Order: sequence, then structure tokens, then C-alpha cells
Amino acid sequence: MANSKLKKLIPDLMEKRFNANNPLCTKDTYEKQDMDYEGGDDRLRCGIGESLFREGKIAEAYEYYEKWLEKEPKNIIGIDSFSGILLENKDAEKAYRMVKKVIWRASCDKENEILFIRARQLADYLGIKGESQWYQKQLDEFRGVIREWEYNEDAMLDEWFDSICDEMLLEGLGTKNTVPKAQEKKTYPNDPCPCGSGKKYKKCCGK
Repeated sequence: MANSKLKKLIPDLMEKRFNANNPLCTKDTYEKQDMDYEGGDDRLRCGIGESLFREGKIAEAYEYYEKWLEKEPKNIIGIDSFSGILLENKDAEKAYRMVKKVIWRASCDKENEILFIRARQLADYLGIKGESQWYQKQLDEFRGVIREWEYNEDAMLDEWFDSICDEMLLEGLGTKNTVPKAQEKKTYPNDPCPCGSGKKYKKCCGK
């Protein structure tokens, strides 16, 4: 399909997504992005491919995604969207090959977590138990790191908050609230010596 033909389809396809009340696809956002076949926000671009597929234009949807991902072969959002469409169209093997090519033997992180979830889903669907378990292991390890980080962050915030409270308590909320030292009574030479000897201070400890 020629690019000009696809561009003519875009306004109608996007209008259908606006009517679906998709929070990622508003008419204002579409006009602001000035989106065409090769540009715009990734999620809006996914909207075009998904809308083509929903309209029954399956070959056109495939061609749209393939051209996009040929230029951006590691675009995670595009790969996830296209693999979901492939799975729905009973083309799970193609979807799995595409996702696996990007993340196999990689470490799961915040950026590619969505593809690990998709890969596990596809491996389960295809009955590849060992690989499904490997994806799940990577997801569990990543989420464990996140939980540990969140725990440490909470602990650091609690420690910081406690130290602030202690400082405020000691400083009396910004005012000096120190307890005055008890003034010692001055002992004169002829006073009884504080040591209890019964002698005058000048004859005892005051020598």
C-alpha cells in the first residue's frame, strides 16, 4: 500500500479511536503531534495499526507495523502492540520470534518489562514451558530488585524524617530552649566549708 493511501486512512482511523474514549488518543493531542505515517507519539502510532486491524484491514496493519519496525527494530511499544495483534490473529509463532529476538538472554528492566510479560504469555500459549519459566524468573528478579529499592528508599525516608524530628525537638522548633544551668552558691572565706569538716572555708578547702 502506498504511503499516500495510508495517510488518507489515518484521519478516519484516529477518529474511531477518539470516539472510543482512549485517554492516550485525543483529538487535541493528535493535532498537536501533527502525526503522519512516519512520526508522532509511539502509542498514537500503535493506535493506527490497531485501528487498521479492527477495521479488518489485516494485511495493511501488518504492512504498517513491519515498515515502522524495520526502521525502529527495538521500539518496545511498537513490538508489544504488533505482537498482541499477531497473537489475536492466531499468528503466535511470528509474534514470539519477533519478541524473543529483542529480549532473549537480556536482563529484565523497567524499559523492557512489558516485552518479558508478552514473551511469557506467548511462550505459555505455544507450550514452551522452559522458556516461559525463564521469562518469569527474569520478571521475578527484576520485581524483587524494585521491591528492595522501594524498601530501602522508605527506610531512608523514615531515617531522614526521624533525624529532622530529633533536630526540631532539640532546637525547640527553631528557638533555643536550653535548660539554664543551676547557679552555684558562692562560698565566702568565713562561711562553713562545703566539705562538711566544720571548719571555716578559708581554714579548709579555701586555703
